[in-house]
Amino acid sequence: MKLTLRTQRLRLTWLLALPFLLFARPTSVLILAGFSFALPGLLLRVWASGYVDKDRTLAVHGPYAHLRHPLYLGSFLVGFGLVVAGGVWVFFPVYVVLFLWIYLRAAQAEEEGLALLFGDAFREYRWRVPTVFPRGGGSERRLSPVPPEGVPVHTPLSWGPDGFRFRLFVQNRGWEAPLGTLVGFGLLWLKMVFFP
Repeated sequence: MKLTLRTQRLRLTWLLALPFLLFARPTSVLILAGFSFALPGLLLRVWASGYVDKDRTLAVHGPYAHLRHPLYLGSFLVGFGLVVAGGVWVFFPVYVVLFLWIYLRAAQAEEEGLALLFGDAFREYRWRVPTVFPRGGGSERRLSPVPPEGVPVHTPLSWGPDGFRFRLFVQNRGWEAPLGTLVGFGLLWLKMVFFP
């Protein structure tokens, strides 16, 4: 039985969660530092999940006007924040290597599927919008959106057909990341308080 990338990701997360919690040495400073990385990642994930109407429309607005994989960047920041909060530095390279191994393959598979579904519209979008770091044309870096030619740019918090939709946030289970992050930081806090 072939495991999907999502299943692999979830199994690896749970496989690493127990040793991480056992060896973690959180302090209040580390938890605050870690949360300072995780919070922007969470906000990015929440923002992005309200724009994805999977396999029906190509998401090119909101965070998707800035980068093609905002959910992955958000996930990386959340996980990085948890590793910082845990205070065991050996987990940093493990986290980065496993994250890249899973998410680079996931991004490639996702883009192949989007190219099949949306054809030239996706290919133009892929050409104009960077993968995970916002940029402008050439080597110039900027945060302004660069959606495909002819697609109007909306304000970051616009609502409606091309803006954030709460229905999509719920449908995409956008609430899971904040809940999981709170559980992760909560467990680290409990370990700091009761098992210093």
